[in-house]
Amino acid sequence: NFPLQLQREKGDPVMRPGLVVDWSDHSFYTSGSVPQGSKIRFSLPPDWDVMEKVVKSVQNLKDNEMPDADALVVFSCAGRVLSFGPMMNAELEGVKKVWNVPMAGMFSYAELGRMAGGNLEMHNLTTCCVALKEK
Repeated sequence: NFPLQLQREKGDPVMRPGLVVDWSDHSFYTSGSVPQGSKIRFSLPPDWDVMEKVVKSVQNLKDNEMPDADALVVFSCAGRVLSFGPMMNAELEGVKKVWNVPMAGMFSYAELGRMAGGNLEMHNLTTCCVALKEK
């Protein structure tokens, strides 16, 4: 389970995990596009500290932008389950504790979100948290 890191001329790199190997032509399919001629780096699955970074990012959202929430919706990449196994519970429990409100979600095969200061695009191997507050 080694994701490719797609290097881009502008913006941060994005991860593209391999899904299927086609041994007849020595190719493999990724979750998300990798345009022909792209510069890539082979990388290791995420380390344990990535889960702590997710919880800290959610805490930062609460501290700086949204102090109150009524509910959370969490979309986490199914590839993270392959990397972290039962340890995924620690990340999800950490996210839930930030606001301590009802939480629902699912594991997905691609998450949509904005890069810092950028456009909406598809990501892989990420966790997306949506905090909801009734006005």
